Amino acid sequence: MGRNKFRPRPSQELCPFETMEWEKLRTKWNCTDPADYHCLPDQYNVPGQICVKPIWVSKNKCPMYITKENMFDLIPCDLQYGACSDKDYRSNEVFKYPGCLNKTESFKESSTLKPEPPILPLPHMAGVIAAVVVVLCLLVMVPCIIKRRSRRRRRRRKEKQDKEYHQLQPLLDQSSFPVGLQKVMDYVKSGVFSSSKFYDHAIGVLDIHGCVSLIGPPGSGKTLTAVQLAVRKYRGGQGGMSRLIVYHTVKELTETEPPNGAYIIVDDWLDQYMHYPIMLKEDKKQLEESYDEYIKMKNVHIIFTAQEDKWKMFNHDFSECALFVNDSLLTINSKAFKKTELKSIIHNNLSVMETRMETKLQNKFENKMLELEWEEEFSFPLIVNVICVNRRLAESLGLIVKDGFTSILKQFFDSWSKDKDIDERRSFCILVFAAFLGGNVNLSNFKRQMTGHVYERICSEYACEKSVEKSSSKGQEFLKADECINSKGKKSDEQPIISDGIEDITKANSKQVNKTETSLAETASVETLLQKNQRLRACLFKVRGHEEDPVFVFQHNALQRCLLQYIIISKKEKFFIENASIEVLRENCWIEEGIARKFHAKISDNVIASPVGLVIIPTKALVLLAERIYSETKGFIQPQWSQHVFMSHKTFCETWKKVVKKNSREELS
Repeated sequence: MGRNKFRPRPSQELCPFETMEWEKLRTKWNCTDPADYHCLPDQYNVPGQICVKPIWVSKNKCPMYITKENMFDLIPCDLQYGACSDKDYRSNEVFKYPGCLNKTESFKESSTLKPEPPILPLPHMAGVIAAVVVVLCLLVMVPCIIKRRSRRRRRRRKEKQDKEYHQLQPLLDQSSFPVGLQKVMDYVKSGVFSSSKFYDHAIGVLDIHGCVSLIGPPGSGKTLTAVQLAVRKYRGGQGGMSRLIVYHTVKELTETEPPNGAYIIVDDWLDQYMHYPIMLKEDKKQLEESYDEYIKMKNVHIIFTAQEDKWKMFNHDFSECALFVNDSLLTINSKAFKKTELKSIIHNNLSVMETRMETKLQNKFENKMLELEWEEEFSFPLIVNVICVNRRLAESLGLIVKDGFTSILKQFFDSWSKDKDIDERRSFCILVFAAFLGGNVNLSNFKRQMTGHVYERICSEYACEKSVEKSSSKGQEFLKADECINSKGKKSDEQPIISDGIEDITKANSKQVNKTETSLAETASVETLLQKNQRLRACLFKVRGHEEDPVFVFQHNALQRCLLQYIIISKKEKFFIENASIEVLRENCWIEEGIARKFHAKISDNVIASPVGLVIIPTKALVLLAERIYSETKGFIQPQWSQHVFMSHKTFCETWKKVVKKNSREELS
């Protein structure tokens, strides 16, 4: 009997209130870790037993196990049933508080679960014949029953998703919700999120402290976990959330007046300090004030997310802030996930695939994905998600396991940019264009004079060459069959593993792109590629609510950063600096010398100087970088430019002064 599944207590038996009785049951239940034993009610107040990691429970609250979602929830303790806790406690100590267990109802077996009357003895031959008939009936009936149950599960899952969608609709319609995070909301709605012991612990921390900081490498699921933590209150119908608000900076948090009971997510809040460290001192003081003002007085819950290497650079600055006490700091590490948790991540992400696999082949696919290695710029959950939404990467799973995800992703970009089909090359140009604009793009960007010329230059570089270079040997290998899956969706013995159910796009416009302003006909072709090109759809997510001028956002920031790194390596610094937007140059780039230590003396030697994912600009290109920034802004950028981390770089600062002086003389003359 599985101890990690909730089992109702026998009829007429409740969970014990005495320590000795509790110890007897715990010994008899025999959990792998005795501290995991729980006897508590489920959502129907039926007492049951389960082995699961305990969570923190705040005072005057009772733990309840939600069997449908395999997770804990907390409900108010009612004194009319007995004593309640006057302090925070662990969920495995619930037997000490009768107010949490007295109201449970004994499990009553329904008529459908009553044992069948004993079968009367039969002669030996008659028994054999009956057994054969039963076996034959089972052989006929079992596949039918499995098929019916499968259809029923799919129908129920769809009904559940539709119900949750309507429940979450007020959140999705909030105008303040960033377009880049709508994919996260869709994933929460569709059940892609996978619960884990980390998530169960985060629930208790957030309920007790009113704030929690989720720290982890890129793509580890920080933002998805943060949204799930907030949405559980809204979806649970507990009336605990009045609104979900998402910010990216401390300034946004401290300059607004959140409603009572709101859940606030401050996503990637340390990013601004990487390039403007001078803002740290002022924001630190405001954060300390916000703890008393929001959490203590207004019952507002705040969830912070931060990249792990950036937190290591700044954690000593917030060691005394009440928002970041040790108990409220949680690090997501998928290396520490159990195999069952990794399988859950894979299984849930497979639901977003456009094509479906047979059960046997899907099991083999899932087992192969368990061999994926953690990478610096891509955590396991993100690698799984990108593979599941990108059919070509899914077909090369064996190569990814062998050579690494980052290596194969760069080969994917390389083969795409050199594709013989001009529409495929133009779709790659659209992806590069979106990355240069900061991670999102809409049709109006192709029509504007300034950004339109950038797209033309990109097309000239990639898509309008007279002769198309052949892919490298590695790129060709990327398109060939590997030991698990090949590019035609077949195993090595020609048995299909992924059905090719995605239609190829109609060739909308095979003419080369001229260096003139983008025409209306060409814009329509761009729209067709954005809507129907399979590679683009796998990289760019279409945001809802912008039907007149559709907005497309990168599936994940790490994917955009990897593309920017690929561009600067394959096309060199000049092409990158001349075409990337000023925002990308200021916020997604880093000068190759370790300038982090120049603005903070306390950074230890074991912390990397340049954060994971940023594009490294070599010092030889600093003149080009300074001239590009000056040419776009005429020196008038923003008041904080003098405090930008680039200006802490001695060589860049001297270069910037020379560029300003040179251009000032030319303007005067």
